[in-house]
Amino acid sequence: MENINPIPYFTLLDYHQETLYYDITNETIARSSGLFPSENILPIYYDRKCLFIIKNENYFPLTQFKVIPIDSHKVVLHHNGYFGAAEPHTWELIFNRSEIAGWEIFECVEYTKNKFSASLLEHAWLSKFNWQLHSSDKIHKTPNGFYISDKYYDFIENQHNLKKLYTDTTNLTLSRGLMVDSYIKYNPLIYFVVFGDEEQKELARESIRSLINIGNYTGDICIITDRRDMHSIIPDTFPGQLHIIHDHASTRIEMWRARYHITKFPLFEQYQPILYLDTDIVCNDTIFPVLEGILTSSKVCAGTENHPGVIIIPSRYTEAESVGRSFFAQEGQYPNIEYGFNSGIIGIPNLAVARTAFEMVVRIITRMIVTGQTDGWVDQAVLNYVTYKLDCIDEAFLSPHVAVGTGDNVYPYVTASKRPTLIHFWSTHKHERLPRIQSYITSTIQERAEQ
Repeated sequence: MENINPIPYFTLLDYHQETLYYDITNETIARSSGLFPSENILPIYYDRKCLFIIKNENYFPLTQFKVIPIDSHKVVLHHNGYFGAAEPHTWELIFNRSEIAGWEIFECVEYTKNKFSASLLEHAWLSKFNWQLHSSDKIHKTPNGFYISDKYYDFIENQHNLKKLYTDTTNLTLSRGLMVDSYIKYNPLIYFVVFGDEEQKELARESIRSLINIGNYTGDICIITDRRDMHSIIPDTFPGQLHIIHDHASTRIEMWRARYHITKFPLFEQYQPILYLDTDIVCNDTIFPVLEGILTSSKVCAGTENHPGVIIIPSRYTEAESVGRSFFAQEGQYPNIEYGFNSGIIGIPNLAVARTAFEMVVRIITRMIVTGQTDGWVDQAVLNYVTYKLDCIDEAFLSPHVAVGTGDNVYPYVTASKRPTLIHFWSTHKHERLPRIQSYITSTIQERAEQ
């Protein structure tokens, strides 16, 4: 055992470009990392003098194997009087050759130590196979590879895949011997837009209280606001980070427009999924399934307004201006579903998915402000129109997760079969809204504590 040799060294490839490894258990040379890679099957290196492996940051020469150079980039291996051959249909090198032909020659490729991407260690990753979430504390490095929970991945085998993390930090495909795994980064952000009076601040505080105490949310939060007193809105014990973005809005429509202006803030590019919530939203159950569903959707997610018993004027595309009736009438064609969606809850897999739609929404709303077309729920109408025209809206996933709250009841979605995750108290009278939400959250927290 010695310290790792500091001079340049090489890996060895067979004629199929498979890297040679040393199987510590069987004391043999293997072609590739095996059916299931492990820390006992290590890549072989060559320093122009001998073969060696690196284990626990130490250098172990493999002196039982003699290296004979053919030229500056090719070698043959000799052991017990015979040359080693990478014969087809066998995993191990076979030392039974007296002459050198094609299978006995190995290519030397200079090894560049892997610069392990911090993106892999800093975030949680969601398996695309079984949707299991692997938190960052379940991911750790070893000298020759890394673990994601109980699965071991070899550095050399995945060097090309890991390099992609420097340009695409959202998805990761990894090799594991004959197996393959695919992950998507889980780094959620929930954001609010809070302008104006004290009640909006207190509503945001209550919504965040429900996310933390009922929804078990531990990710980051962002508040877009014109207020200077928002830093105290979350408890000191909250593990996530609070981002405050200061913006200006002097009218109700400008406040609505601000929720789509996130494309101008670089902060949002690092997160996925992203969830926008109105301040009168209560989290009523664990939030992770909703965030997971948004992350794995390929479109912007929103919930349609089909809540029997509470909607007095149905939000049908052919009837309601609040979901873009005039826009679709101008087109002479309506969406192929009956009900429009509410813009108080918007799920975004990542900013790239929503960027074009949000920029178009901002442009249209700005033009409507300039031309004085400011009656009604302008942003919701525009968002319904734009996302359907661009074919980037998923109204199926989020709808059954959302209920509507009134002063004395909660109305689930028409096809909901489970407890609603989010309750939107838009149907509560303004003067009742804050005390109603405070009371509902407090009683729900108490009920959960007693279970």
